[in-house]
Amino acid sequence: MKADVFIPASYKDLNKVRFVVEQLVKYCPDIADIHICLPDKTGTEDHEVNGHKVFYHNDFDVLPIMREFIKHIRFRPNWILQ
Repeated sequence: MKADVFIPASYKDLNKVRFVVEQLVKYCPDIADIHICLPDKTGTEDHEVNGHKVFYHNDFDVLPIMREFIKHIRFRPNWILQ
């Protein structure tokens, strides 16, 4: 049975995320699609790596209820969201 992979990330992680995706595809044959969640997916495009689709999502599209909650967090709000 194949399972999707979900990777919460931030902008500073994007250069590492590419490497993680390549290694997942290479060493984990039981994965289906890969979903990467960012604070803002602007500037990223969904693509395919060796038959595995890679999708980018906005944090608040995945957890819309957090939009109101995060306003009350002052220390590292994106870190807490992830």
